[in-house]
Amino acid sequence: MIATALLYKETGFNWMPVIPENWELRRLKNVSKTISKGTTPSTIGSETAEEGTIIFLRAENLYENKITLTPTFYIDQETDQVLFRSRLETNDVLLVIAGATLGRTGIVTEEILPANTNQAVCFIRPDNIYPEFLRLWMQTNFITAEIWLNATQAALPYLAIGKIATFYILYPPIAEQKQIVSHIKTETTNKGTAIAKAEREIELIREYKEAMIAEVVMGRRNIVKE
Repeated sequence: MIATALLYKETGFNWMPVIPENWELRRLKNVSKTISKGTTPSTIGSETAEEGTIIFLRAENLYENKITLTPTFYIDQETDQVLFRSRLETNDVLLVIAGATLGRTGIVTEEILPANTNQAVCFIRPDNIYPEFLRLWMQTNFITAEIWLNATQAALPYLAIGKIATFYILYPPIAEQKQIVSHIKTETTNKGTAIAKAEREIELIREYKEAMIAEVVMGRRNIVKE
């Protein structure tokens, strides 16, 4: 259970006027080792491939706030050497910064490494912040609004790295960050289980209804009218 703070302090911001006394508001750049983006291989005379050893993540690989490897793209080691500045690391938080899927997020796990990314994906390397808490914060309505407010509206919306660095993040102590993440995961799992159960019950009702119709049509069940 998350501890309830009894004392609050004013922040001076209308969007969040008070916060628990032991919490802070920090800029994203102050809780990150690096905020950067990748490069398109074609700009250095290379291309992605359907097979290889180094996964190359693009915007379409971020779906429902997680990384999906469908479709899967690769680059060769030579290209990765040239694009070494955008090599991904475990716990990097990814954010789509260009195109219709602007704002989608994900977090890098060991299973997908070695990996690199392109210019439509920003990677935020956490520093003194729980990575999963940072990812969840990047999914909040506040950040979503900030993303679209600060995006350049052209043929394809685009969010500059410099803008991202100035975004505010609510910063509890690390221990509380972990408690919050744990609480959210538990609640999400419970709701997911309930939804799955309801969907299964609906499916059973549908199957039962279809079976009854089939029996009536085949004359195995009489329809009784009062």
